[in-house]
Amino acid sequence: MSESSYLQGSDVEALARMLNALLTEHWIVCDRMAIMERVLTERGLLESGQLDRYVPTGEFAASLEALRNTVFAKVLDAPFLNDTRTVDHLKSMKP
Repeated sequence: MSESSYLQGSDVEALARMLNALLTEHWIVCDRMAIMERVLTERGLLESGQLDRYVPTGEFAASLEALRNTVFAKVLDAPFLNDTRTVDHLKSMKP
């Protein structure tokens, strides 16, 4: 396999670990969010569907974007923790 390949043969296990960790974290967040929405709605602090309609702006929107970038970097770097390749290197490679 060429050095420019995104995944090497040895990356399959790392990719499986990355996907497992990502799905686990995603489910935890989804579960907690559903519980939080339910509790807030039952207490009259949140209307049903209010979160779906909310559009962040300004400083809060910027902080969400920074958080998203951090999470993406963690996920994309996971298979390569013991590797010299970086996310920037991987982004620069052609498919």
